[in-house]
Amino acid sequence: MPNAIVGHVWLSANNCEEVLYKHRQFELFRGVRSKPETALTSDHTKPTGAGSMHDPNWQNGIAILEQMQLSYDLRVPYWHLHEAADVLGPYTDLKVALNHTGFPWDRSKNGIKAWTQAMKSVAACPNICVKISELGLKDSPWTVDNNRQVVLDTIDIFGVERCMWASNFPVASLKVSYKDQLNGMIEIMSGLSDYDLQKIFFQNFNLGFVTEDLDYYEILQKDFSEITLKNKNNQIEEIDSFLCKIKESQIRTGLHIFGNRQNDINEINLFLCIARVPNANRIGVIQYIACLLYTSPSPRDAT
Repeated sequence: MPNAIVGHVWLSANNCEEVLYKHRQFELFRGVRSKPETALTSDHTKPTGAGSMHDPNWQNGIAILEQMQLSYDLRVPYWHLHEAADVLGPYTDLKVALNHTGFPWDRSKNGIKAWTQAMKSVAACPNICVKISELGLKDSPWTVDNNRQVVLDTIDIFGVERCMWASNFPVASLKVSYKDQLNGMIEIMSGLSDYDLQKIFFQNFNLGFVTEDLDYYEILQKDFSEITLKNKNNQIEEIDSFLCKIKESQIRTGLHIFGNRQNDINEINLFLCIARVPNANRIGVIQYIACLLYTSPSPRDAT
């Protein structure tokens, strides 16, 4: 059961701190995932301006996260990890989770060498851990043989104590089923002890990224009351269904297929899913947002 929320804020924005304080009204909120400006490939010039990791305003946002004792999910390709180590390493009280195994997209001999060096650079910062996730390749299937080396190298570089498995579903379903991915990961890590597997698949998430000993029913009533039924036994199921249907619709309509605009019917389907017409048992997304923004006296009256 999910028991922590990682939200979003533009770290370089003037209202970054204000937005974070609003996020903290939700008791499950624990940190943010916000992408800095990056270079398209390792050969491109790395950005140093607004929104990049070198932007003083972006770094000020990072400092605010540290001051508020929030975590940061870092999502950059491996060719930015050296600078990430330089920029984020000094924020020793900030818990940083490197997403998607540092994106080892180039599996050539030279590509793996560059990725390994970059991973070692960022792993030298004790405040940075890594999520072993999203190993899909554009032109190759997700297989154990394709991913064994990068998974085991990641564990070797960061150590078991700083590795966490993450599925990245439903996005990862473009290349692999949930069952095959999980079984593949277990096969790749079959040489590890049961103790180490428990660390990677469960226990390491307790290192400041999750919430413990909370009354979840009470929290859900407060934070999700307008989109769930008033039944203590189905709160999680209702929220899970609500979020998954929207995200899965994005996958179906190709929002993760780069460079291609979808045909009219797919765009219409996406719009209808986001609109989520209310019925007797639930309100729609528009109504819920209207309620949060106080633009309607009753969320069911909003149009």
